[in-house]
Formats: sequence, C-alpha cells, structure tokens
Amino acid sequence: MQQHQMGQVYALFPHGNGPHWEVAKIHSVAREIVQELINVGYIYPGTAGDFNSGYPWLTVTELGKHAFKEENWLPYDPEGYVKALKTKVPTLDDVTLAYIGEAIAAYHRRHLLSATITLGVASENLMLSLIEAYIDSITDATRKARLEKNTKEKFISTQYKEFKKEFVNDVRSLPKELQDNWETYLDGIFNFIRLNRNDAGHPTGKKLDAKVVYANLQIFSEYADYVTKLTAHFA
Repeated sequence: MQQHQMGQVYALFPHGNGPHWEVAKIHSVAREIVQELINVGYIYPGTAGDFNSGYPWLTVTELGKHAFKEENWLPYDPEGYVKALKTKVPTLDDVTLAYIGEAIAAYHRRHLLSATITLGVASENLMLSLIEAYIDSITDATRKARLEKNTKEKFISTQYKEFKKEFVNDVRSLPKELQDNWETYLDGIFNFIRLNRNDAGHPTGKKLDAKVVYANLQIFSEYADYVTKLTAHFA
C-alpha cells in the first residue's frame, strides 16, 4: 500500500490493554519513526489525490518505495546498526564505533560524501591498530625496526603496503580461520573503502553511488570482525 493513515501505523505497535500513559508513549515512538521517514524523503504527509490531502494521511514516495522494496532496512536504523555491530564485534573500540555511527547517520540522511569519509576513517583506525599490534608482535629486532621505520608517520596507503610486505611471510602461521580470505578483507575491502574515501575527501567532482556506499556499510561488519580478530591474535 502506498497510502496509509496514522491509525494504521499505530496498529503496527501492539500495546495490549495497558494504561493510557503506556499507549501514549508507544504512539510517541511511532510518530518519531514517521518523522524520521519524512526527513529522509521516504514518506510525505497527505495523499497523492485531491481529497483528504492532509494529515493523518501518509504517502510513500517513489524513493521510499524503492528503498523499502530493494534495500536491507538496517542502514536506515542508525541505532540498530551500531547495536548489531557491537553484538557481532563486542571488542570493537570506541573510536571506530564513533566514526561508524556518524557514517550510518550520514547515509541515513543521504549525505553520501560524509558517510564515505567517516566510514573510511573507521576502517583506517582498525587498520592502524592491526599494524601496530603486528609490529609489536615481531620478535626479530632487525625486521621490527625496519617495519617501524617504513611505517612511522606515513600515509595509510604506505603503511599498509609496508605491512603487507611483511605480513605475507606470516600468513601460513595464522590459525586456519584467519588464513581464509585474508586478501578479500585486507586487499579487497580495506582498499575499496580507502579509495572511495579518497574520492569523497578530495574535490574530484566524482558523484558517489548510494548503492556503493550502502554495500560498504553492509560489508563493514564482516571486515571489522576479521580485522579485530587478527589484531587480537597478534596482540
């Protein structure tokens, strides 16, 4: 259905036979959700016709129909996204959580440049923690000193390049679950997020695709889970 009345929305929030104040609280939450959907352009007050054109009628927009039918709901629920991420990766640090929270909130409002940049910072923070833990784990003093010199105060792309040169020598010594698909998570996802962040963070004029940003947000939890476990292994 494209058109609804507010009463139909309230009916989606069953409240039993509770006291009036409980019902009022539940309805308040329902109105907040409706307002959020209005803010992002998925519904508008009123109808598409010439009659009953005002509140309490609500109409799903063309953008809303596409979003509801084609996309996973999670990125449109910032608090739910972060909660699910914490559940999947309970050891995720506060800095990463802060930036990913900003990224999902920006995407929720279709601020694609901001979402891409903050997602890139969250990814970079995880990678920097991994590189630091890896360097600390090296027992060969010469090898350790070389990697420290080659990564100190360098851009993240250079740090990752130097890290990978050494890391490939240790892949076979990792637990089996960390050996699998490491190139997908590191070379693939990390670099893809980083390159998108570079496009968004410089005045290139390149238009970002909402579906690409959406895909990055969807895959981030798997990436964060892998990198966090790898970091913990070296730590």
